[in-house]
Amino acid sequence: MRTHRLMLAAALTLFAVFAAASPASAEPGNGADVVKYSVCYPFQNGSACYDVKLVSNQTQTPSGNVSSVANGRTRFEMIGTGPLTDCHLSTVDSVHQHSLTKDGTLHEQSELGRGGLNFDCYDEAFKCTYSYHSHYANGRVQFDRPRSEKCVP
Repeated sequence: MRTHRLMLAAALTLFAVFAAASPASAEPGNGADVVKYSVCYPFQNGSACYDVKLVSNQTQTPSGNVSSVANGRTRFEMIGTGPLTDCHLSTVDSVHQHSLTKDGTLHEQSELGRGGLNFDCYDEAFKCTYSYHSHYANGRVQFDRPRSEKCVP
């Protein structure tokens, strides 16, 4: 299990590096802001591909309340070649977020996310999933169910 955690940590670190290095482009769509980006990078023993899609929208009422909604999905995949031909790593993450601001003060916010990681390299293979859900309203956290991770061989 320790090996699985180390591999997961390494994979998520690499995922974060590619995510930070990826520029985004915006497209208009039905009043919402849409960000789509896909790129693949070759490396010495394979390739890595990153894909992101985010749709967000914000509405202001005549009374000044602001409602914001965002839905996003990211996918990352590494495929080995040469000595790493039998190695494959992929992740999928999705998030839904909503917030309501009244008179400039956050009144309500909720976030729901889930994702997974698949790793297969020679004799080491596992699949991990996670989820989280939180809700804030009326000045306090109503519930916060942080990431629950489950990895299986």
